Amino acid sequence: MNRNLIIKDVEIFLDRDRKIYEMDEMVHGKLRISFQGELHLSKLRIGIVCMSKIRNADDTFDQKKLLEEFYELPRAVSSQILRSGRHEIPFRFRLPNDSESPPSFDGRYGCINYFVECIIDKEGELGHRYGVEIKLENPVRKSLMLSVSGSSEKDLGLFCFGSGSVSIEAIISRKGHVAGETIKLKTLINNTSTLKVQPRAALYQTQIFMSGDRHRTLEIVLVDPINGSEVDPTEVIEDIIEIPIPTRAQLTMKSTIITIKYFVHVTLDIPHNIDLHINLPIVITNKSSMLEARELEQKQQQQHQSLNRHLNSFEDKPKSRKILGIASKARQASTSSSNYDDTDEFE
Repeated sequence: MNRNLIIKDVEIFLDRDRKIYEMDEMVHGKLRISFQGELHLSKLRIGIVCMSKIRNADDTFDQKKLLEEFYELPRAVSSQILRSGRHEIPFRFRLPNDSESPPSFDGRYGCINYFVECIIDKEGELGHRYGVEIKLENPVRKSLMLSVSGSSEKDLGLFCFGSGSVSIEAIISRKGHVAGETIKLKTLINNTSTLKVQPRAALYQTQIFMSGDRHRTLEIVLVDPINGSEVDPTEVIEDIIEIPIPTRAQLTMKSTIITIKYFVHVTLDIPHNIDLHINLPIVITNKSSMLEARELEQKQQQQHQSLNRHLNSFEDKPKSRKILGIASKARQASTSSSNYDDTDEFE
């Protein structure tokens, strides 16, 4: 079986040259192989493999296989024996439905890579492996439409330059965003001090790499600080600061080896004093997840509006005379009854 097999060339082609997938999706493609000898298709396996690589502080690397799942070809295919020449073998399989698997990632201190691989077993030898890399997304889907907010205030008292107080409230209307979008940060500043103040905001990415008991944290400024409007003494001003998300921003992820998270850092600049600071966490997800979240929110709003209309129509509906008559008779019966005692028990 495959003893005299000489493999000349192997290529994996995915339908429509697709390179980006999500968990639980179907993968369709063709395996094009050129060989000499006989190939028993029962010795051919196709599936998905995930590898991770973490760079430690001492420049050593920890490499792990996070996932390896191979799928059997249909019996009608696996029972065939191919002869020398060039052949195309169609395949399809479903990616695992695993919400805990991390998405693809490529960073300075670590990476997570997925491959569609085939293994051809040869008698007496290790299987020959061939693969093509794909990008696998496992986006955050929960709490994307929730707003995030924070506030901070400061009294300019003793040992401070200036006098009075200043406060800032910051809010982002939804937590979930897509790479390439613009974050709209709303600020409300109440300046009752004698100083002119000014807000600014920047977008940060935090990368955490873990290898056993060791871990490394990298904080990156993705978008430099963007200034808002100046606020003069005794003024109260609402402002919106627009923060563009880089188009190549990685998805938010949390795994046992790599964690990626984002936050908007808001600063209220107070001259000659310690500034006020607020951190607002956001989530970078993909377009399909945001679309699902918006559709769910709209559906919930429609259900809520429908329920309110039903309740309002019930309250506005006049009571019939028959119901009022029954209620009146019930009151008369209760007042005329003399054998009722508060201590009586009902069976």
